[in-house]
Amino acid sequence: MKPVQITCDALSDLTEELYQKYRIRCILHQTGTNQNKCADEKQTIKEYSDCFEEYIQCGFQVVHISPSASLSPRCHQAKCAARNKKDVFVVDSQNISAGLGHLAILAAELSNAGLDAQEIALALEDMKQRLDTSFLFSSAKRIHKGGFHTAAALFLTNLMKRCPELLIEDGKIRVGHKFGGSRENAILQYVRERLEGETNIQHDRIFVLYSGISKEEMQKVEGLIQTFQPMEEIIEMPFGSASCGCAEESGLGLHFLRNT
Repeated sequence: MKPVQITCDALSDLTEELYQKYRIRCILHQTGTNQNKCADEKQTIKEYSDCFEEYIQCGFQVVHISPSASLSPRCHQAKCAARNKKDVFVVDSQNISAGLGHLAILAAELSNAGLDAQEIALALEDMKQRLDTSFLFSSAKRIHKGGFHTAAALFLTNLMKRCPELLIEDGKIRVGHKFGGSRENAILQYVRERLEGETNIQHDRIFVLYSGISKEEMQKVEGLIQTFQPMEEIIEMPFGSASCGCAEESGLGLHFLRNT
């Protein structure tokens, strides 16, 4: 059986340490360097194709984890690059940020367990339906810029000092609850809402993404996580470019896997 290489986009928000630990190849793109969108797309497809071909020539199969096709053109571009390459399997994660990265790590673990590329791709189709991905923002400004909030809703949410939540469902983004009170109170409400009383959560790992959160606040978040859903591993990562632009303001994100 051929060895399997897992690849994914930098939109996974994974750290360099995690890429190395799980031997995941992060594919970077030189976007915006051409005069038009068509030229950029052709360049991106070529970058995917070159990466896939590099591993094929070395006798590998490739499983590539892409951002949600509903939120990014990268999935379509990767599939174009994989066309006529029988040893390359592109999986639409239906996710972004650490949800995408989590799926890449799961793929790497399946590869280490001895599954071939096709078996991994099929397993991920089930796993991606069980990913739970959400973000909390310190204000509705970023949600409004992303087109998920009207100007009136932005005004009312900020006037009432509410922190809005974004959820990733079926590969798309929707606005969830809005949590009031101080920022710290909203953060702890959000963690409680996502985890308390849930009986369908796997306890092997949870990703916690953050921006502008104090050490004391993070300690309280960790305490609530272990109170409501004791985890074997809590992976903390700063927000990256994929996290709906949340790196520009304070916020928190939780990413975990459900049993069913």
